[in-house]
Amino acid sequence: MMGLVSVNHGISITTRLTLFQFEHDNIAVILLEGILLKRAVYLIKQRDRQLLKSA
Repeated sequence: MMGLVSVNHGISITTRLTLFQFEHDNIAVILLEGILLKRAVYLIKQRDRQLLKSA
């Protein structure tokens, strides 16, 4: 998954347990806050790309 995210072929939502797999210069890790979860969940995306907001 990290390879796909790093070459801009997707995003990933993952738990803290697997964050070590996403350590790459092109990848930004963003903590998703303000939602009720039993675990911390992160959005993984290419560092220099912005996400589009849906309507």
